[in-house]
Amino acid sequence: MHQTGKRGLSASPFYSNSYFVPNLVTLMYDTINLRMMQKDLQGVSFLEEVPNYLQNVSFHEYQNDNVIVGWCGNFTISLHQDRLLVKNGSLARFYYGDNIATLSRRDTARAIEKLSDTLHLPIKEAQITRVDVGASIIMKKPVQNYLTHLGSLNYAQRLQQPKSIYYTKKRQTLCFYDKIAEYRQNYRGAQLPELYKGRNVLRYEIRYKRDLSKMFNVSELKASALYDEAFYINALNLWAEAYNQITKINDYTLNFQLMTTKKNVYKMGLLALMEKAGGYNNLLQQIKAAQTDGRISRKTAYDIRQAFKEATKTDNNILVKDEDVAELDMKIKEAIAFYR
Repeated sequence: MHQTGKRGLSASPFYSNSYFVPNLVTLMYDTINLRMMQKDLQGVSFLEEVPNYLQNVSFHEYQNDNVIVGWCGNFTISLHQDRLLVKNGSLARFYYGDNIATLSRRDTARAIEKLSDTLHLPIKEAQITRVDVGASIIMKKPVQNYLTHLGSLNYAQRLQQPKSIYYTKKRQTLCFYDKIAEYRQNYRGAQLPELYKGRNVLRYEIRYKRDLSKMFNVSELKASALYDEAFYINALNLWAEAYNQITKINDYTLNFQLMTTKKNVYKMGLLALMEKAGGYNNLLQQIKAAQTDGRISRKTAYDIRQAFKEATKTDNNILVKDEDVAELDMKIKEAIAFYR
């Protein structure tokens, strides 16, 4: 397995159909839109030359523009007098044949090179107008188990569907969904890759659709940036940071290993109340206030204090991180640690 790291990318055009097998979580690019301007290419006519390299070519006449549309693999190619648009195709699917496998940084360079060779154009110079950054994460349990823990995200509209959750912002959308279910819907009758058979695969991706230069804090964003090491690391960090900003629902659960007797259950209940009251010191102040204003007697206040004092002698780690949330947190961290 190739691990992305500090080594440079090979310049040789090698188009492999073998999968990059993710023993750990790794970032990949999926859907991508590109734009090239005619004025930036001397001696090349989009309308006259590029249709020769496309399939299912069609001509469309408009009042102010003539457009030629064709296909290059799974990409729609739209040719105008002044520009060429590469639209709504998966870079992983273009290179591998489907978009479930992880497209490594090295193979991203090869995929761009393959697209360039097919269209006879320097696609690495094209401007990126949309890119999806994500990973297919193999989980221990069904995907739905993890989706139920994903709560709100500031400045985002949350849309929950049976097998997915979307967080929509002005310039981007975060998507969490069952990748196997999505694969079976898009590739009806096709066999799953061996790596993913019988697995639970959670797909988490960010879809950047507007103002990409601002989102990635660069002056311009060309296709060649996708396999640039610094850009890759930045995209990875943004991907992980966005996940961490999501409020997790029920991310802690009771530590049932401590509840071995009825007495311990009683103590755990007192500790839970103490936590809800803001801690032991806050609780003592509330007891004192209740005694002062006559709501409880001096003896009752003493008995309550003693009960909570006794409970604090127990291991008070009554809440533990939910194992599903802990697993997903670990996989997100793993993605960053793997690359570095």
